Amino acid sequence: MRRKGIVYVGLDALTDTTVASAVGNYMFADMVSVAGHIYKHVVGTNHEEGYGQRCSSQSIPTISLHADEFNELIGDEFVPLLNKAGGAGFQVTAYTQTWSDVEARIDNRAKAGEVAGNFNTMLMLRVKELDHVARYDLTMPQIKGVFCSQKAATPWAQAMNFPCSHRGPSLDLLTEVLGIEALRTQGDGIHGAAIDSR
Repeated sequence: MRRKGIVYVGLDALTDTTVASAVGNYMFADMVSVAGHIYKHVVGTNHEEGYGQRCSSQSIPTISLHADEFNELIGDEFVPLLNKAGGAGFQVTAYTQTWSDVEARIDNRAKAGEVAGNFNTMLMLRVKELDHVARYDLTMPQIKGVFCSQKAATPWAQAMNFPCSHRGPSLDLLTEVLGIEALRTQGDGIHGAAIDSR
């Protein structure tokens, strides 16, 4: 940290979850200890000042921790790292597929909520769980248009017993059945991408 270096730790959780979790939790616990030391003593970042010496004019170093698939690593050590280590310069960015993975790992919904509450910002690239919508009061914008591939609509059209060619159901059929406006006819037969590029 004093050298402002980068440390990459590959824990191979796919092969051995138990070892990855143990090593990850140990590292988190060590980081909490270091954060406590930094917070208590305001450790200097120069070698000349020495470890444990109060920092005179220098600011506390920023320590960025990126934890991918952190639901495999999370334990009791992770909560204080999120909750209190910010004062020691720690910035935690954690990545997971779904929040249910975290809840399943912790096996305690309230504690998982505590973990979520300690993240200042949450970014969701896709929302597949309805619980996320309710928990974070997500609202979807009003849909202004729908793009439907004929080929992608084939299984649905066949299940609905609509006639299909080798390309799928006709665009006219999709327009009529789905009750949407045919943008193709409104654009004088010009492809939508060509209209958008104007």
